[in-house]
Amino acid sequence: MSSSKAAPQIVAIIVLAILAFALGLYVARSSNEAPPDIEGLLWPAPPQLSAFSLTDIHGKPFTENALVGKWTLLFFGFTHCPDVCPTTMKTLHIVAERLRENPSFQATGQVLFVTVDPARDTPAVVRDYVHYFDPNFLGATGNDEELKSLARQIGIVYVQVKTADPKIYSVDHTASIFLLTPKLQLVSVLSPPFEVSNLIERIQTIIDFIEG
Repeated sequence: MSSSKAAPQIVAIIVLAILAFALGLYVARSSNEAPPDIEGLLWPAPPQLSAFSLTDIHGKPFTENALVGKWTLLFFGFTHCPDVCPTTMKTLHIVAERLRENPSFQATGQVLFVTVDPARDTPAVVRDYVHYFDPNFLGATGNDEELKSLARQIGIVYVQVKTADPKIYSVDHTASIFLLTPKLQLVSVLSPPFEVSNLIERIQTIIDFIEG
């Protein structure tokens, strides 16, 4: 074959090779991307939860180690909350009951309530509160600095709303539910209003995607 005739064929082969390489990159990249039914549910770069120290409902240390190896639904609230907190806790009970039908969540799933009112919410108070909604729920409290440290990591805010009587106050706080992976990655923030079936579907979709 003459060089003049071979040149176009060589160019064609090179072009095809480049296209094949580009297609391979696209397929590889696409295989790692979230499918359409999960887009918008996951944080693109999930932050990693670092060390923290609180107190559990038995008065013992509660650290990040209690979350390792577990899917955790995390909610911040306070026991004197008149509406948002009890409503969300009831919703979490129903959601957890349904998710426990999945062997994966039953073995590695948990719900954690962290108070934003440490002055009134002692370990015993938190214990009675969380167990009223579900005996399997975990609860934690701590001093102001310990709670603020965890709150900063998660990205929640809370502020005490005072009245003329210093003993009577409320707490405004972020009302979202946070989903943590067994590797302590904050992969999703689930914001109110909550609809049980939709919440279950979203959580299960995320778990299936990450574990699959």
